[in-house]
Amino acid sequence: MLKALGFIVKFLILAGAIAYLVSLPGVVAIATLDYQLDMPLGYLLAGVVGVVFFALIFFQLLDGAVRFPRWVKHWRDRTKGKKGQQAILRSLSALAAGDAKIGYYQAWRAASLLPPEQHNLPILLQAQAAQMKGETTTANALFTRLLDNPDTAFLGLRGLLRGANDSMDYARIRRIAEATKHRFPKQPWLVKASYDMKLRQLAWGDALDDLKLLAKSRVYEPAQIQADRAALHTCMAQDAEMPGQNDAAIKHYKRALKYDPSFLPAALALARFYRRQGQLGKMVAVIRHIWPLAPCTLLADLWGEAAPAKSRKIGARLQWFEQLHNLNETSYESLLMMARIALDEGFNGQAKTYLARAEKHEKTALFYQLSALLLKKTNGSEEDTERLLLEASRAQNDKTWTCQQTHHTFENWQPLIMPEGLFNTIRWATPPSRAGLQNSTGLLQEFTRPDQASGMAAQLQKPAHDFASVRSVYARRDAAGGKE
Repeated sequence: MLKALGFIVKFLILAGAIAYLVSLPGVVAIATLDYQLDMPLGYLLAGVVGVVFFALIFFQLLDGAVRFPRWVKHWRDRTKGKKGQQAILRSLSALAAGDAKIGYYQAWRAASLLPPEQHNLPILLQAQAAQMKGETTTANALFTRLLDNPDTAFLGLRGLLRGANDSMDYARIRRIAEATKHRFPKQPWLVKASYDMKLRQLAWGDALDDLKLLAKSRVYEPAQIQADRAALHTCMAQDAEMPGQNDAAIKHYKRALKYDPSFLPAALALARFYRRQGQLGKMVAVIRHIWPLAPCTLLADLWGEAAPAKSRKIGARLQWFEQLHNLNETSYESLLMMARIALDEGFNGQAKTYLARAEKHEKTALFYQLSALLLKKTNGSEEDTERLLLEASRAQNDKTWTCQQTHHTFENWQPLIMPEGLFNTIRWATPPSRAGLQNSTGLLQEFTRPDQASGMAAQLQKPAHDFASVRSVYARRDAAGGKE
């Protein structure tokens, strides 16, 4: 409507201009050879304007005729682009609903409609649909195509890694990751994918090289970099222990504690190593170093094994543990340790003092168990003892090896959680609160029947993933030439 009105206005202006020019007085004479042409001035000017006007229209029509094929191509591309985007949305909806067949078809249709520079997303959807259908070869081929683009190379590697979880063919994926990483050195996420795969292969030394690159690219926080370095050196130390390379093992343990002085797994493993070697003095030195930073009941057990012979005298064992307690007097774990040792040695008054100091912290199941044991030894009422045991069943669990992401508990520290592939996420920490007593059967037997104690302790013991099984899988693969 507005275009038509504008055309009418322009036409009226042009007609008015021509009428005005025609009405102008004057004559123009044009003489050439034997001919002379006389023309009114207004007619001549009106004719010039008319010729210019029709010339402009002609050239516009000519330009439109030249542009018409390109306009048709642009219209077709735009229409195909809209259909391609619609196909992508349908593919996403189908994959979310679990329909891999329709998802694959719609992704293929989107790839046929969209231009080549927009094929990455349809290829990714096709690869995911192929994985859902169990077509591993097709999925790997599609994910490999994504490696040619630095913007999608990481997605391709992640897809290949996901497919390798079932076949455990990490060696091939690792080679692809290395090649892609060198092709696109400025893509830190490719280095991270390579790092993750080396961890899954238990290639600690190679993973440490990638961690250095990740530190430069600032993908991880500095604290996490230091913790992962400590964990990798701890793993390398444990591997060095197996063939008896004791010097190398000690070197890696000390490097781990250099990167993270509070890294409990390294300190605990080094202390146990010295105990196996009969070097109790060095074991005590390691415990003295780590106790102010990360007190742990496991360290207290090792400290008790290093007690001198004179500690068999009455009160001498308590004095031996007081040396450790003095290194971290305000720690909740240190106070409970002293309360338990005092109860074992018969110093009920001192045990009560330590428990009173520990009461200022958040009370855990062990606190109530020790309080119940103290009450029993001091001839307290059964009702109060049962009340404390009931509080213990409802209290927060004591610290144990806990994954910070899955919140599962483990009997021992392990660097890698499979099949999730989580590395260095297990800490000596308080697990999520749940009803039940912690695993302290020996303590529970002081005031319950043995069958009740074992049952109550088993309530909180979750089955831990066996990291040794991961090592055994790779051992069998090596023995079978990597074909298992």
